[in-house]
Amino acid sequence: MRLLLFAGTGGAGTTTVAAATALHAARRGVKTLLLAPEPSPGPAWPADLRGAVGASGPVEVEPGLFAYDVDARARGRRGWEALRRPLAALLGALGVDPLEEAEFTSPPGLDDVLTVLEIREAAAAGWDLVVVDTPGLARTLGLLALPEAVSRSLGRMVPIERRLLWAMGQGASAATGTVPSRRLIEAVEHLQAQLAGVRETLTASGASVRLIVTAEPAALAAGGHARTALALHGLAVDAVVVNRLVPGDGGDPWRRARAAAQEGALTDAAGTFASLPLGRIAERAEPPLHLDELADIGDELYGDGLADIEPAGRVAAPRPMVERAGDHFVLVLPLPLADRRDVGLGRRGDELVVDVAGVRRVLTLPSVLRRCDVIEASLRDGALRVRFRPDPDLWRSW
Repeated sequence: MRLLLFAGTGGAGTTTVAAATALHAARRGVKTLLLAPEPSPGPAWPADLRGAVGASGPVEVEPGLFAYDVDARARGRRGWEALRRPLAALLGALGVDPLEEAEFTSPPGLDDVLTVLEIREAAAAGWDLVVVDTPGLARTLGLLALPEAVSRSLGRMVPIERRLLWAMGQGASAATGTVPSRRLIEAVEHLQAQLAGVRETLTASGASVRLIVTAEPAALAAGGHARTALALHGLAVDAVVVNRLVPGDGGDPWRRARAAAQEGALTDAAGTFASLPLGRIAERAEPPLHLDELADIGDELYGDGLADIEPAGRVAAPRPMVERAGDHFVLVLPLPLADRRDVGLGRRGDELVVDVAGVRRVLTLPSVLRRCDVIEASLRDGALRVRFRPDPDLWRSW
């Protein structure tokens, strides 16, 4: 299964490119789902796809192509089902009457959790290709980092030591104030398992993110920042698509000047994203309304084949690695395009906190590094290298 997530800057035409990709694959024999995983008034899909907006499940658009824009009411019901049991357990412990579904209002952050669960469920449903039309670029970065962050927070709320106390029967009542109730333990572990599954799906060999930008300095800078942030969280970027390029032919001075400016930005983009394929799509006078117009965009971007769509495992997810360097260890974290002035680093117990221009990831250190001290860090060749020195006192105790 191939999972391809499209994320773009505002006005870059991400929805159009995602839909064109899904159609291109489907017309070449790939069973494809086009998914908009968040409820909305409707994505900017062409008219021929709008029958799938607000549907209760995937709708067949043409043979091999299915589309699904998540229904807001179904999302609300799913939120209720996700929280009903843990809420009932909490309210029961407090002596409060349980909520009815009609009284339920989704708490902040629940929609984000449900969105990534939608992606995971689609990826597990047997499609050859799942194309995800994600929300705006900044929001997408937060969504894709969510599974690891929420799972870690749940682990802090109910640490493994307290779960072991409950499992050994040492005060299984929440009323003791020291050991959580069985229902709370089960709810936390269930949600952690769900989020671990999402994380596994997003970092699998068949999953990658494709960035959609326009040929403007600000948009290209945002795309570069997104690539670094996605790498920080272990997510692969497999290509960059530059959309809405103005043809420079003809006698219109404005169009020639605009095309020249875009060509200059493209030269910069080719240098910035040197290790990634750079696709190009020309500006259209009007947005596509019908499938054949989408097919033209797919042909322009991909040609006649599927080499840039179907094969899984072409781009490896960036993962931290530990290297031995004499008496020291070096943790290597891929951070393509990162600027050393934007990188912050901190140690918190068994965790390493990495911040890149305001995007943060908390890494749980492997056991060999937990008994070491950080002595220096450097950024070179697109990777952060953190050097650790074994703590003699701790190493003698093992």
